[in-house]
Amino acid sequence: MRGDYMLSAVSKAVNAEFNQAPECYIEVPAQGARLPYIFVAQLQTEQTPDNRLRFNRYYFFDVRYHPDDKKGSQYREITNVAERLKACLRQIPTDDVPVRATSIRSETVDGVLHVFADYFVRVMLPEPEAPDMQTIKTIGNIKE
Repeated sequence: MRGDYMLSAVSKAVNAEFNQAPECYIEVPAQGARLPYIFVAQLQTEQTPDNRLRFNRYYFFDVRYHPDDKKGSQYREITNVAERLKACLRQIPTDDVPVRATSIRSETVDGVLHVFADYFVRVMLPEPEAPDMQTIKTIGNIKE
């Protein structure tokens, strides 16, 4: 599994929901980027061993919506965008199987909407190749 696997999946889900408007970034947008825009940030990844070659991975995302500052009241717009983001982040389609969010919450700080989504993925590492067995020469006989 690539390192940006879940980041790409979340970004694609957001793009599919908003149909490329507003612009969605996975890299920090340049200063002076056109508002409104969405920024998807992977905050943290955690991996814990489960059983032999199995691991539990936890992905933590912050999807930020920066509204247009020139508009007057942004409360209704932010509330609508929050609901749309929560709906599209509930289950993320991936190449293997869809991944369901374990928790989603939102808050608005300084006029920027933050939607936090957490995902749990069980990862199975490939079985290491075992060396071929060598032949054994038997010396001696069994007493009767």
